[in-house]
Amino acid sequence: MKWYFYWWTPIIVLYNIIFAWTSLKNSADKGWGWFWINTVFLLVAPWALISKFTPKEQMVFVALIYDVLILLGFQIGLVLFGATKGFNAWNWVGMGIVMAGFIVFKLGDIYH
Repeated sequence: MKWYFYWWTPIIVLYNIIFAWTSLKNSADKGWGWFWINTVFLLVAPWALISKFTPKEQMVFVALIYDVLILLGFQIGLVLFGATKGFNAWNWVGMGIVMAGFIVFKLGDIYH
């Protein structure tokens, strides 16, 4: 796949950093104002736009990259806004599952 197929990667990271910020505001506010903003963030589906421009033979690989960027973007946001100091055990488990998916995907490309 050409490099320009990945135009969406910084947008997804920024999207999830902003989502982390609104989630923290929602937790601190205890009201309904930030709840609705968070709901809008959840209803907007960037994957629908990304998958539309992704070649079908690369869909699984791009989905794994998307999953990694969701995890990293949200975690970066939490660190930037002081909610956490870094990855916890569950973040590492999630990253390990995605890395295992990358390995299986590449093995399938090699032996297919």
